[in-house]
Amino acid sequence: MSNKKTQIGEGAMVEYVTAMIGGQLFGLPISRVQDVFMPERVTRVP
Repeated sequence: MSNKKTQIGEGAMVEYVTAMIGGQLFGLPISRVQDVFMPERVTRVP
């Protein structure tokens, strides 16, 4: 996961959190994030 910033308008900034899931990059404004869980192990489901 990483944290990115984008400037919108004059002086306004929006921060994004990004995560790589299954080889695809997803981003979400950090103001929309409520909880972040970091699994210790993931069990594959067929």
